[in-house]
Amino acid sequence: MEEYLGKNVHLLPQTQQLRALHTIIRDRNANREDFVFYSSRIFRLLLETGLNLLPFESHTVETPIGLPYEGLRFAQNLCGVSVVRAGESMEAELRTLCRSIRIGKILI
Repeated sequence: MEEYLGKNVHLLPQTQQLRALHTIIRDRNANREDFVFYSSRIFRLLLETGLNLLPFESHTVETPIGLPYEGLRFAQNLCGVSVVRAGESMEAELRTLCRSIRIGKILI
């Protein structure tokens, strides 16, 4: 599958949790609240996987006890771009994961 899709397409790991979430939102008898809640969980999994693909750089901070911690931060400022109507449903989850992120819009 990866050979067919190429290097620029990354699939979410098809875990049992993801299958269970898909089962809930694909059920024609699912109520609106469950659909929205479990869709948001899938969006979060997708966004967290995507954020892991971004470049990071080393960053040192001082801990509360005065010791340095060699950590990471995003290598560049982040900007989310949503395709109007199709991607807007993910905006709230992206803002939850990245509080100060700028969001652009594109109409296709």
